[in-house]
Amino acid sequence: MWTSLQIAGRPADVFVPKDRTAAPGAVIFLHGHAAESLGTHEAFTRAFETWQLPVVCPMIPGCWWLDRVMPQFDAVQTPLDYVTTSIVDWVRTEWGIEPPHVALLGVSTGGQGVLQIAYRQAMRYPVVAAISPAIDFDRIYGRGFGVEDLFPDAETARQETAVLRIHPLNWPKAQFFCSDPLDANWHEGAQRLSSKLSSSGILHTSDLTTSHGGHGWPYFEAMAETAVAFVAKGLKRV
Repeated sequence: MWTSLQIAGRPADVFVPKDRTAAPGAVIFLHGHAAESLGTHEAFTRAFETWQLPVVCPMIPGCWWLDRVMPQFDAVQTPLDYVTTSIVDWVRTEWGIEPPHVALLGVSTGGQGVLQIAYRQAMRYPVVAAISPAIDFDRIYGRGFGVEDLFPDAETARQETAVLRIHPLNWPKAQFFCSDPLDANWHEGAQRLSSKLSSSGILHTSDLTTSHGGHGWPYFEAMAETAVAFVAKGLKRV
């Protein structure tokens, strides 16, 4: 049910459920920094099959999924633009599905990436779910995770974080994010995001209490069904 192919000359993994005739839409999944394939994680496959969701996962190792040129990816096109143009075009051509019936789902760096897209283009991508989003990437500037290759300093990086992309009058109508309290690097950012959304009167669903060992695949997999169910139900309401 998982296959690997090329989209606009770049690798991607694709999942198609056995029966997608009742699929409410499609999902674009953005991976974490290590670019680990979802095909090896049964919890996600099982959830996608249960909810009859076709999924495409662009594969870009080390990607932060930002609207910044990433030299090892492309000299001109940004990863965010690649997702919202090339990947979306492929979904439209192959599956006959287009925004707003395309949901965004991601983990870790990909989790903050889907929030970046949804907060920029809320009408186009009204359904988004982020597991362990690495929101405050400015805080790891200079620690060898590639943030310093995209920004001249930590403050410039902070200005590009998802929290600062929230628009009080234009936000995704179905947004979910979760973070493990034991996640030392990223939990505080998720808490800050929830606080800002709440203070702005922006509807959202979050789980900041469930714990499965911190930041990693045990937690991602534990939250898979919750996140996939959320996007499936959100797509049905679009």
